[in-house]
Amino acid sequence: MILELVIWFLAFVSLNHLFSVFLNYWLVWNESFLLIGVLKDLLRWGIVIFSLIVGRNYFREYRHSFRKNWILLFVLLGFAVWISWLYGTSSFAILMGLKYWLWYLIILMSATFVGYVASQKENHLFLEKFMSYFWKLVLWILVFGLIWQVFKHLFPDLFFSFWYWPVGDFIFWEQPPLYYRTGPWWFPRLSWIFSWPNNYGYFLASMVALFVSYSKKTFQIRWVSRRELSFAILFLFALSLIRWLSRAAILASVLILFSIFYSYFINRKKIFFWLLFIFFFGLSALSYYKGWSSWEHFSATLNGVQFVFAHVFGYWLWFSGPAVHFGGKVLPENYYLQLLIDIWIVGFWLWIAFICSFFHTIKGLFSYMKKSENAHTILWLSVMKSFLFWWVALLVIGMFLHVFEDSMVNYLFFVPFGLLVWYAQYLKNNRL
Repeated sequence: MILELVIWFLAFVSLNHLFSVFLNYWLVWNESFLLIGVLKDLLRWGIVIFSLIVGRNYFREYRHSFRKNWILLFVLLGFAVWISWLYGTSSFAILMGLKYWLWYLIILMSATFVGYVASQKENHLFLEKFMSYFWKLVLWILVFGLIWQVFKHLFPDLFFSFWYWPVGDFIFWEQPPLYYRTGPWWFPRLSWIFSWPNNYGYFLASMVALFVSYSKKTFQIRWVSRRELSFAILFLFALSLIRWLSRAAILASVLILFSIFYSYFINRKKIFFWLLFIFFFGLSALSYYKGWSSWEHFSATLNGVQFVFAHVFGYWLWFSGPAVHFGGKVLPENYYLQLLIDIWIVGFWLWIAFICSFFHTIKGLFSYMKKSENAHTILWLSVMKSFLFWWVALLVIGMFLHVFEDSMVNYLFFVPFGLLVWYAQYLKNNRL
């Protein structure tokens, strides 16, 4: 039952933007946006609380496995709140700062407990059952998003009645246009069922490893061969990624693909160097074409660096990033600079300590799993590699954008990731 609740919750999250748009029949935009956001968090905490009730007898074992990770997370959150309180920051600003900068860590850790309880209830069926649900959800987002975007172009008047606006640029917390056109040449960018193009790009870049691994292995449809279906899905994915034309997403995707096919390229260096040349040439051409955007990103990053050096000990939560839409001071277009600005260098090192601690936990699980011949363990290794590549994509994008503010990415990645991490711990604890 818990797995079904999680999947239905993720399906709700994937429709978050559309629900917000349709609610404008009855509410103004900001109210519908906040209402859906609050409902989303209430549903997530409801699943966590339900898991606590159902799995209360297993809590001691869970606490023993993830004690260090939780301690580091609480120290990080406590430090961020403390320094903001010292500067007299309002409770609302502190809450918003936590939600935009560090909320995904809370989502991740709470998902490990939900995964722990679910694995106790589902046992050996957990992984296959969950990934089957999750993969169908991912495909649904991709295909339905394409249909939705096509219909927006074919029937604009219908979508205007749904409270979409005409073509334009993204404005935070404003009604969305049919599609976005930015820059001096009004370059068109698509958002599909997401709130704006960058969110869609995060999704595509993050899914590269999952698309590649699953399109190779898991499809069983009687009237379509596996090769044909794999090609169709990868073609649709590539078309979507190119149509979005984000350099950060493309760079992250290429790095993931290189990591996946490393063994192939290492023995075919000539092919690799030609592909590398084509990639950098294309990326340079795109950067030249989007020269206004390149300059804006460079200027924003440089401005963020100046803020860091001007106040080495940082400022307070909700000082930078999207906070500029609500009285914040700087938008550095770089997640790591935003951490340095908002929670000081001490908070930044605490964040690094938590990430390293969590990866150390995963490394220990990998060391155990590689020795196992259990079929579930082997499948877990394959799936987990995809999710680790996914995290790499998000970390790369974070150098150019404030990626971890987006709840669409946070929930669709960190909820399944947390579930899978605990399932591995469950296999290890039970010597499976």
